[in-house]
Amino acid sequence: MNNIEQILIDKGYRKYPSGISFKYSDYFYQKCFKDDKGKKYFIEFIYYSPIKFSNENTVEENFMCHLNINEPHMTFEQHHIKDVEEAEKKCELFFNIMGCNYYERFEENS
Repeated sequence: MNNIEQILIDKGYRKYPSGISFKYSDYFYQKCFKDDKGKKYFIEFIYYSPIKFSNENTVEENFMCHLNINEPHMTFEQHHIKDVEEAEKKCELFFNIMGCNYYERFEENS
């Protein structure tokens, strides 16, 4: 397990198999971000294993950070993540600047 995976586990992310969600990925970690008003958004950290090509070129292993916003539906991606907290801060900043709506507000369920 690499350092980023341990950080994601420690921060409460759950691991899922790649499936069809993220093409060419090996697996991903996901977490729902909430505040006192409701569910804001989901963040996925998607893992891509290293690839070695026949011409001796190599693509190193990496994580991509994927912010998934429901309304209006949009995504924000950050590639080659080295710092989980910095990626999370950029996701929060994007959510606020774009004035996005919550996935679900808690008072709507009362």
